[in-house]
Amino acid sequence: MAARWSTNDLAKVYARQGLKMPEALQAACGEGGEKRSKYNIGQDAGSRARRTVDGILFASAKEARAYVSLKIAQERGLIADLELQPRFLLQAAFRDEHGKKHRKIEYVADFQFLRCFPDHMPDERVVVDTKGVATQVWRLKEKLFRARYSYLKLEIW
Repeated sequence: MAARWSTNDLAKVYARQGLKMPEALQAACGEGGEKRSKYNIGQDAGSRARRTVDGILFASAKEARAYVSLKIAQERGLIADLELQPRFLLQAAFRDEHGKKHRKIEYVADFQFLRCFPDHMPDERVVVDTKGVATQVWRLKEKLFRARYSYLKLEIW
C-alpha cells in the first residue's frame, strides 16, 4: 500500500521543483504550510489538537483528559481492566456475487473498562468514545455497534 502524502509533503515537492503551488493546496496547508487538524478543532496559533500523556499520543486534549481521569479512577478501585483503543468487529470481510472483496468494518473506541460496583450490584463493561464532532460515519458505526454489542454500555463523552 502506498504511503499517504500530507499537504505539507506536496508543498515541499512543489517547492523543490520550483513550481507554483495551486491555491487549493495552499488553502489546505494553512498559513506557513502547516498541516491542519482533521476538523480544525483546538487549532489556535500555538496549540495542537494532539496531546501526549504517559508517552501515549492521544488524538485530542479531551481524550487525554479522559485517560487521566480514568487512570485515577482505576487507582481508586472504581474501575478495572482499563484498555486503550479496543477494536470491535462490526462486519466481517466478504466477497459479493461479482467476486469483489469488501473489507471488514471495525470500530475503534477510545477506552474500555470494567466499572466496579458494590458487592450487591454486578459490574458492567463500558466502552467510551470521546467525541468532538459526530460525523455521519460515526453515527453509522454507532448504530452497528449498538446492534451487535448490545450487552456493552457505550458512553460518549
